[in-house]
Amino acid sequence: MAKQKRLGEAITVDSNYTIKDFLRSYPITFRHYDNKVCRYRIKGELYDIKDDKVYEAVCNMEISAGYTLVNTLVESEDGTEHVAEMFLVEETPAKISSKEVLSDYRVITTNNIKEWSTK
Repeated sequence: MAKQKRLGEAITVDSNYTIKDFLRSYPITFRHYDNKVCRYRIKGELYDIKDDKVYEAVCNMEISAGYTLVNTLVESEDGTEHVAEMFLVEETPAKISSKEVLSDYRVITTNNIKEWSTK
């Protein structure tokens, strides 16, 4: 990803998502499983990946980890809308009830927007 063009940060237009910290290691984004929980917009990085090998490697890694690739409308920092590919978990995370597995440890929530932080 280091050689791919980073377009900046972007936020989903729809607010039917949530994000959780999985084992305090990496983010998992969900949508639609619970209207009370999945009511946030998600903030993340937006890249223009031109290298087919990099694109295929990222897709293979994420899909083999159980994610689904979906087209999502996002708005970049300059207000431009883009159709972005986003990796989501479509299965109900409620099956995992332990807060040690799914937590808000690195999740920042501001004005109905959630993002995952490495800090």
